[in-house]
Amino acid sequence: MAGGEDKNSREEEDETPPPPHHLFEVICRGKEDNAYAVREALEKDDQDRQTILELTDSSGMTPLMHAAWKGKPTVTKMLIDMVRECHPVRACDA
Repeated sequence: MAGGEDKNSREEEDETPPPPHHLFEVICRGKEDNAYAVREALEKDDQDRQTILELTDSSGMTPLMHAAWKGKPTVTKMLIDMVRECHPVRACDA
């Protein structure tokens, strides 16, 4: 190839990352702390809740991280509760 261009590096440049899940948009849109809109977006999705809550965007942030970063305490608490439901913590036997 001319100029030492590598075929694999060209293919990597052509790949565009998939669009982020619509839940990220719902969480980040507007300034309101709208837990209802986030819950509605989760309920309309065909994927299971755990899979959605574990999604990451291109920077590695989850929906929970976005809610906390955007200063949305109601949404953050709701997502924490949902994650807790997906990953119950068991008390250790002492």
